Amino acid sequence: MNPFETFREALDIDVRDRGYTSPETRMLLMALAANFRNPKVLELGTYTGKTAQALAWAGAEVHAVDREPDPVFAELTADLSRVDLIRMDVMEFLAGAQATYDVIFIDLDRTADIRNVCEVAKAVLEPAGIIVVHDVDLYDWWDTLLEVFVSTTWEGIRLPAWPTPGESHHLGVAVFRRREKPWAPARKSARRARKKSKREAGSGAGKPEPSAG
Repeated sequence: MNPFETFREALDIDVRDRGYTSPETRMLLMALAANFRNPKVLELGTYTGKTAQALAWAGAEVHAVDREPDPVFAELTADLSRVDLIRMDVMEFLAGAQATYDVIFIDLDRTADIRNVCEVAKAVLEPAGIIVVHDVDLYDWWDTLLEVFVSTTWEGIRLPAWPTPGESHHLGVAVFRRREKPWAPARKSARRARKKSKREAGSGAGKPEPSAG
């Protein structure tokens, strides 16, 4: 399949796309995976397999973890040797995972303990890897994700994910990665404070001492 056909097919929408990621989200994931040589992707929560299918078409090896995937999954991925379905609880899989991944896509339902999932997922991410979380706005997960990721060693961005056909809400996508250089605002603030103190001390040098009355 040539590149044009890959992207066209990956973005196609049909009646089987209930509960799916939007075409824009699939495009984002394909583009992120393309940054890696022989990308290895972990999908936590796969449902119909549409995203796994798109990533495999883009050249990624996909481990899709879902205890109860939709029956459509088997049809969509039947001819894709790059997709490996793992029928297991997400946390159970992460606890025993031996491999590491370039991209981890987290697409779970509202009942998921997203904080714990993300904390454990970081342990199986390659140093230059990327974590993408779906349904951030739908489930009001953004504040929790900030507590998990945004620190001196992580950075992230929140993006809109267009709704599925017939739905009016925006699902939201968050993308996180480790910083290339640790960011230490506290140290920067301390340096600025020291410089300011030196300037103030220098500006006061040479001033005559007030005479005792």
